[in-house]
Amino acid sequence: MCCLLEVAPSGYYAWLKNPKSDRAKEDARLLRLVRASFKASQGVYGAPRVFLDLREAGETCSKHRVARLMRENGMRAQAGFRTRRYVPVNPRNSFRIWPSENFMCRSPTGYG
Repeated sequence: MCCLLEVAPSGYYAWLKNPKSDRAKEDARLLRLVRASFKASQGVYGAPRVFLDLREAGETCSKHRVARLMRENGMRAQAGFRTRRYVPVNPRNSFRIWPSENFMCRSPTGYG
């Protein structure tokens, strides 16, 4: 087996004893926190918001690391999930103006 992998037998057996590096252990711990934050947001949060959740909880890691962990584990935010931040109100008529309404085709009086 060692000849096939082109490694020394002592190196192979040392690797068997300690197969997980410190980074891999930290990634596994961080992944549990990322999954919890992602699940709490019901799959809406992407890497930037999950990163901010972790930072708020006192974790120190980079947003790129969170993005890598999410990408490697198939966690993607829901596409197109937006909430309407505000709906402006026309003070004259007190009806709501929706952004899709075309105001350029109106007559100067506002009718027709």
